Amino acid sequence: MKKALYTLTVVLLIGAVIVGCGKKENPFEPITSSYLPTTAMESQGPTVLSINTRDGNNALYESPTYDEIVVLFDADMNPSTITTSTILLQEVEHLTTPLTYTVSYDKASKKATIKSPNGWDDDARYLVTVTTGIKDIHGHALDGNDNGWVDPQDFYREQFTGFTTTTAAYDVTPPMVTMANPTNDAIYFSTTDSIEIWIFDNDSVDRASITQDAFVLTKANGQVVTLPAMYVEESFAPALYIVRFRPLATVLVDSNDYFFTVKTSIKDMKGNMLDGNNNGDAENEFLDRERIKFRTYDPRNGGIPTQATNLRVLSTAYVDANRGLVIRFTRKMNPATLNTSNIKIYNNSNYTDYIPGSITILPDTMGVRYSLENYDGSGYLWVSRLVRDTAGFYLDQNNNGISGEAAYTTGEGTFQASDDLFASIAYNSGLEMILFNDMAEDGNVGWTTRGTTPQLWHRSTRSVAANPNNGGLYAWHCGVDADSSYLVTGPTAVHDTLMMPEIDLTSYNIYSNCRIRYDRWYRTDGAADACRMIASTDNGANWSTVITWSGTDTPWTTNTSMGLNGYLGTKVRLALAFDTDAVGNVWPSEGFYIDNIRLVVY
Repeated sequence: MKKALYTLTVVLLIGAVIVGCGKKENPFEPITSSYLPTTAMESQGPTVLSINTRDGNNALYESPTYDEIVVLFDADMNPSTITTSTILLQEVEHLTTPLTYTVSYDKASKKATIKSPNGWDDDARYLVTVTTGIKDIHGHALDGNDNGWVDPQDFYREQFTGFTTTTAAYDVTPPMVTMANPTNDAIYFSTTDSIEIWIFDNDSVDRASITQDAFVLTKANGQVVTLPAMYVEESFAPALYIVRFRPLATVLVDSNDYFFTVKTSIKDMKGNMLDGNNNGDAENEFLDRERIKFRTYDPRNGGIPTQATNLRVLSTAYVDANRGLVIRFTRKMNPATLNTSNIKIYNNSNYTDYIPGSITILPDTMGVRYSLENYDGSGYLWVSRLVRDTAGFYLDQNNNGISGEAAYTTGEGTFQASDDLFASIAYNSGLEMILFNDMAEDGNVGWTTRGTTPQLWHRSTRSVAANPNNGGLYAWHCGVDADSSYLVTGPTAVHDTLMMPEIDLTSYNIYSNCRIRYDRWYRTDGAADACRMIASTDNGANWSTVITWSGTDTPWTTNTSMGLNGYLGTKVRLALAFDTDAVGNVWPSEGFYIDNIRLVVY
């Protein structure tokens, strides 16, 4: 049987090599990882074919006392290794209490027999563990889970009940990862998001085993990346723990590939190690680590792309009073392939009467603007299958997983469309590109503060629930959460400023509109107390006021925005300046809240 398995393995490996010579559609290949904690070793050991009572009913009776448990192996065993030290018999309710029993082995039948000279307890549940201390006549240790590998927990376990037992079954099911963000093979994972892992066990996860060391983040080149602080949510404990790592904005780099690994050192309270491949067995680290590969994007460097596996044209939209067509792709593109040879617009459905135009590559390289000349508003767009992303993959517009295909007819007569895009287009509303996005949920994504000591601007959970558009737990707040005021110790004027990172709009003057969108709520005690949105084009040396808020705003004002068209073509820094006099500043004057901040162009 082993020989047959080795032959099959060789055949499969040869097949894998042949298949591997074809076109690779997985954008992560070829990739190596430095986190290979162990090399899995193939097992040549024997396995347990079955384990049962002699009469086959899986139950042990107090009378007759001659009832026995029989273990059947698939190989000739070394009798000296089959003892009460290598085949363990325990009562589930009293695991540490030794039992009196015997173990014998019959070479002819390859069976080990467990007997209890004092009889069996009808009220008990018994656990039999066949350990790796058992070896065959060639010295190979037991492959208890029959997976063909040497594993740390390579024993075989079975449970038997007495005739009247009510004892619950012993937990032999290992914990597993039931949900992960990012998902495996995610093409776009935001650098401002949080890594989130759900660890579940049918009984109880061992909380002490969930440590920072149980998680590893590496780049595709194998370099280990230091994870930020670990947060463990225990609301559903002990069966479920939710592990989060944040903030990631200073850890992850835009357009990079990463591996996130959950190690098998995570266990349940019975000692079962993590079952990363979800096959029901606790195996070795190489097989059972939960390993997630993903690629990043930074929403502060461009729009939020769709989560698409294959390279396709994602959307088309007109900008600049319909004088330009923005064409967006699902991935960052190779700029050299985005030209008028590969992207054209025609007046006619048979793709004649070419409409001249010029192509400008968008700053995030995920699309182009086709500037139109003499265009009447309806036509036909063609994008060649020869455009490529930064990893070298061609367009896969027919979304069948094979990129760069020409049209063809199969042997069965089925027509397969090419990967070229042919699409009719007409005037529509503009497509917004997001240049800065902060929902206040993932720590500080680049803001800086200055002013009063102590500084009042901070991420707060106070009053956030009243925002119908909150989408999370936090908002930015200039005030004191503890007493619902903005009173600093003693009657003191407040002059606090929250400053956004500088946004480079020098390449975005191809757009006609720039706006900042946000939700806000404020309450101040007089006209002298106000919050202003201010802007600077010299990185903070000089500021001008965009808008001023004062008095009371009830309830939250959501999805509001301010035009910033005058800053297109410049580098701009926005800030929120909260200034007061030294009078009042006490409850119910809570100060200023802002959430869901997004800077867009279109």
